[in-house]
Amino acid sequence: MTYQPVILMPARACALALAVSIAVGCAAKPTPVPPAPPPWLIKLTRDDAGNDMFEVYGLDIQRLGRFAADKPTVDQWRSWFWVKVQGADAPPLLGEYVVDKDRLSFRPRFPLVPGLSYQATIEQGLMPGTVPPKPMQVFEVSKPALPPPAEIAAVYPTADALPENLLKFYIHFTGPMRHGEAYEHIRLLNAAGEEIERAFLKLGEELWDRSGQPSHF
Repeated sequence: MTYQPVILMPARACALALAVSIAVGCAAKPTPVPPAPPPWLIKLTRDDAGNDMFEVYGLDIQRLGRFAADKPTVDQWRSWFWVKVQGADAPPLLGEYVVDKDRLSFRPRFPLVPGLSYQATIEQGLMPGTVPPKPMQVFEVSKPALPPPAEIAAVYPTADALPENLLKFYIHFTGPMRHGEAYEHIRLLNAAGEEIERAFLKLGEELWDRSGQPSHF
């Protein structure tokens, strides 16, 4: 018959071992490290004159500088970078390419259209092994907020009774109005709520002021 030796530990030692065990079990989990940003970047911004401009970072600037020194054509520039309307079967946008000390800038010839999305693609010039090899980014040009609809602010004269041969009504609106359609939206009603036929003399030119707000009938 064999016996296994029994080792007795003092109570203080047992408490210390238990505390160490609890501390190890409650240790905070390591904070995950976010992935490194891509070695390239495309930005949609505006130049000092307020014109739309795409900026491309992360390209081989030395190689790009040698390429620009040969005065490439627009088609040759597109072998590096180009922009088109997303989802449209259309050619890349026309514009000007400029090489700066740390980026390639592309200024479209015409302003970008609010409400459309534009696809910007880097074709070459990145470091070997870049994923994806031809990065693409989509930019949506938001529409400006529309002003509130115009309303009638006042109608003159304001008297309760008017002469039959009144020459003019003055209608003031809260905002500019579209010209050429005034008579389609103006009616004169009698006391019974019925429309009075031929109440207005329809002129070839509507009498708007320069702001497009007051009109004369």
